[in-house]
Amino acid sequence: MNPENSSKRRRTGMNTYESTYDDDNKDCFHQVSCIQDLINIAKSLKRRRNADFSRLKVLLPELERLNNMIGMEKLKKSITFQILYYLQDLGSNDMLHTVIEGPPGCGKTVVAEILAKIYLKLSFLDNDIFKVAKRSDLIGEYLGQTAAKTQKLINKCQGGVLFIDEAYSLGNKEGRDSYSKECIDTIVANLAEKRRFVCIIAGYKKDLEQCFFSVNAGLRRRFPWIYTIEEYTPKELSEIFEKQVGDESWYISEKAQKNLSSFFNERKKYFPHFGGDTETLFAKVKISHSRRVFGKPRYMKKEINFVDMKKGYELFLENSHVKQGEGKNLPPIGMYI
Repeated sequence: MNPENSSKRRRTGMNTYESTYDDDNKDCFHQVSCIQDLINIAKSLKRRRNADFSRLKVLLPELERLNNMIGMEKLKKSITFQILYYLQDLGSNDMLHTVIEGPPGCGKTVVAEILAKIYLKLSFLDNDIFKVAKRSDLIGEYLGQTAAKTQKLINKCQGGVLFIDEAYSLGNKEGRDSYSKECIDTIVANLAEKRRFVCIIAGYKKDLEQCFFSVNAGLRRRFPWIYTIEEYTPKELSEIFEKQVGDESWYISEKAQKNLSSFFNERKKYFPHFGGDTETLFAKVKISHSRRVFGKPRYMKKEINFVDMKKGYELFLENSHVKQGEGKNLPPIGMYI
């Protein structure tokens, strides 16, 4: 082979690929460490004769959606390595049942949806069924009903994904719930049947250990993929809030935006549900904003300033999960916004 062309074309068995990368980047394919690396490679390929890269190109929408999610660096890296593994058909017989650990409001459902799309495009699923289930969807009213109810739901998910959020609610620490055991035993029996469906569960790590995995000894080994979403930092909370505002075509004034991180840094503990709480805060801010701009010119509307944030935050503190009196000793919002 001509040395001048060796960096442009390589052989892998009977397959070949061509890349836009030059000699200085000829080893880039062996240095993938994050989702952005996969995106860059998929976008840079001129021709996709190699099956690995052809399948990677198809995953671009899911990769970009995952990469655009705020934070989650540890999870993104783990999924990167999982994708590299499955792109090469090195684990076609493996179970895909997955655990996503994390608190409420951190994006577990969105991550599960993205994983489901990836599994489908890698041909591990037969369809795009994605059913979200909770305890009431699986547990019957009387003993003996639960197994049938659970099996019926699983049958509806054949070829697709069953997503059980807050899966720890199916059991309890004492392990005395006969209804829960009946449900989980039925799930375990179905998990062993490869490729029938994929089960993704989500919830707090500690609660999943105590109230879900402890119910059946064979349960844990059925879930080979475990991802952890770490708590958001104050800066990431401010970015989530900004995104939620922008997604609804609202705006944050320059002065308010400048100190948004400081606002969340002082009040992080009052947002235990992270994205869910920032969404609630935004709803309250919109209410306070509507009061301030009523009857005023159109150009003033949908731009949030520090007054809106202050009044909206006061409304937010009235939520049931925020203890009465919390926030009284915090610095005035005007000091930061």
